[in-house]
Amino acid sequence: MAHTFSVEQKTVLSLLATMQPICSKRTTLDATTNILFHIGHKELVLKATDLEISLQVHCPLLSSNAEEAHSFLVHGKRIFDIVKELEGPIDFVLLDCGPSNYHACFLGLEDKLRDGAVVVADNAGYGARGMANYLKHVRSKYKSSTEWFDIDLPWAKRDAIEVTIVSRSQPKQKK
Repeated sequence: MAHTFSVEQKTVLSLLATMQPICSKRTTLDATTNILFHIGHKELVLKATDLEISLQVHCPLLSSNAEEAHSFLVHGKRIFDIVKELEGPIDFVLLDCGPSNYHACFLGLEDKLRDGAVVVADNAGYGARGMANYLKHVRSKYKSSTEWFDIDLPWAKRDAIEVTIVSRSQPKQKK
């Protein structure tokens, strides 16, 4: 018998977003690992570990047919495949999973975004080079703006977010 479970889509999407940086990060031994999905009777536990960081997050199950706890591994790079399988329409997306991953992640979601959806891409300042394909895509197709702010990090003093409004009914407005 196949194990099935259901969770609230928004909750699990935000949890997966928190796991993505650890699963796309390269360590000295290139030892990025998997996400462990552990389905209990009442909650889903996601765990990811590499050589430097270990994350564990929980979310309640809406339903499950499992009579006992069940676990399975998903390689971190497959998160993009999971994103592609999400059902739409989607109203809001926060991209904060390593700037070089934004374009592929956005392309996986683009057709599922509701007209008027808001997409916020973090690290658009100091990560702009890594997300150049993403920025070129959204700026050429949708209304998009860069919002700058001050930060106090050793590697940067300013950063930005790229805010994009997805609209298929109106042509992109020129600035």
